Amino acid sequence: SPNSLAEAMLLGVPVAASRTGGIPSLLEEKKEGMLFTPGNVQELIRAVLYLWQKPKEAVRMAEAGRLRAVRLYDGEKNYWRMLEIYSKIVEGEGNS
Repeated sequence: SPNSLAEAMLLGVPVAASRTGGIPSLLEEKKEGMLFTPGNVQELIRAVLYLWQKPKEAVRMAEAGRLRAVRLYDGEKNYWRMLEIYSKIVEGEGNS
């Protein structure tokens, strides 16, 4: 997942992002941001204009994106999950 998208969402910035890689799994169109097809300049323009011309919608999406990002990128939760994963790896190596 792109750090710039995660950072924008955490900051509560309205986002327009391309439908590529894992991006569509990070935000739902018109719920947490706007999506456009990679390389499609007209879709990008429409997404940016939508956010610019509908400020209340942009704020609503930005807040929804921020809430989703806070859940996805919870540092404390991710720390404990990583410890759990590494513990299982180490335990698995001891059983070989």
